[in-house]
This record gives sequence, structure tokens and C-alpha cells, in this order.
Amino acid sequence: MNKDEQNVKGIVLKQIEYKDNDIIISLLSEQGKLLSFYARGVKKITSKNANAVQAFVYSEIEYFYNQKGLHTLKRAKAIKNYFNDFDDYSKIIVAFMLLDIINDVGGLSLNDNPRLFKLLKSSLILINDVDENLLLSFFMIDIMQQQGITLVVDHCAICENDKVNYISIESGGFICHSCLDNNESNYDIEILKLFRVINKIELDDLKRLDFTRNNYKVMLKIIYSFYNNYTGLIVKNFEKLTLA
Repeated sequence: MNKDEQNVKGIVLKQIEYKDNDIIISLLSEQGKLLSFYARGVKKITSKNANAVQAFVYSEIEYFYNQKGLHTLKRAKAIKNYFNDFDDYSKIIVAFMLLDIINDVGGLSLNDNPRLFKLLKSSLILINDVDENLLLSFFMIDIMQQQGITLVVDHCAICENDKVNYISIESGGFICHSCLDNNESNYDIEILKLFRVINKIELDDLKRLDFTRNNYKVMLKIIYSFYNNYTGLIVKNFEKLTLA
């Protein structure tokens, strides 16, 4: 291997068609770095790399390093295809959203972030065992926390009163009756409990939660409002999931 050849393992996020038989692939490395590769001829029937450069595939990539532009794919070997494990349409929609979120967030950072890779890989493994609305809510919360955005879930975000009744997008979390603004929403006690728990729980513990499925959908809309307002990012096809 010469000095321009390198190896990396990671999860393929997307493909972009380029010319007749070529594509550009986006990959999140194990080190949490977003990389792009120019892959020649992978759309040909005879390509040995085609299966390893599909979205959701955890692959080992050999490539020619380019300091100023796209790296060039030399060889790709599939380690695990997570797409094969998804068991229904809603899971697939959410899985694509996870990839889109990572692609958007990864493009904003110049630094390696191994936590980002761990979050994605663990979420793809867990997706069949957890309500997809709950998983996506947690995923967006974790992304916000990685960007230094922590929602206030222990007391009123304005006066720190322990008795809270409302969730405020503008104020960044819980607020009490005394700090109520006309724009705030009043939710039942289960939603308030879920909002607090999902901001504190670990990913592996999501499957232990036991709230009603409809409240998971309500929570997803709440968390997405925070995510969109505080990061400025949108999640593609979000409406498809909320209408499913």
C-alpha cells in the first residue's frame, strides 16, 4: 500500500449518481468523520464493490486519499447490512431519517466525533426493539446534546420552580404556571413525565419505557420542534412518519 492509499470502516449514509456507472458515496467513519468517495463503475453488473457501498451497509473501505477533493474508492468490503434487519415500513422511514440527520450534522463539523458513529450504529441495531417515534425523539435529543443544547427538564426554565405544567419551545423546556405565555402548550402528566425521562435516559434503556404509543407520537412532534428551532435543521420526510 502506497502513502496515498488508506483504509477506513464506517456506515454508508447515501449514494449520489454520477455519470452512467459511477456514484459518489457519503460515509460516517468509526471515528465519527464524514467522508465522501468517488466510486467508479459500481453500477455495473460485474462490480464487486456494489453491495458494500449501499446505504445502511457497515463496510471496510480502501481508497486513494485526496487532500483537496473527493477520495477515490479502490475496494469495498461489506461487514454488515443493517437494512436487511428492518421489519416494517415505519422502521425503514425512521432509519433513512437517521442517515439524513447524520449526513446533515456530520457536514457541519470538521472534528472527528466517535460518539456520532456509536449513536448511529446502536440506533440501527435497536430499531426493531423500540417504538420508532421514541427512537427518533431520543436520536434528535442526543444530537442536540452533542451540539451543546440541553433542554431543561428538572424545573421551570425561567424561574426554576419545581412545579411545572407546560413545555416551552422558546424557553427551552419545562415552565411553570407563573411563567406561562400564551404560546405555551399544556400537556397531560404522562407527556410531562416522558419528556423528562427521554432527556435523561440512555439509549439501551429505551425498550424499558412503558408509555402509550400515541404519546410517543406526540413526544416526537414536540422534540422535532425543539430540534428544528435550536439547530436550524430539518428532517427530510418527517411528515410521512407522523402521518403513518
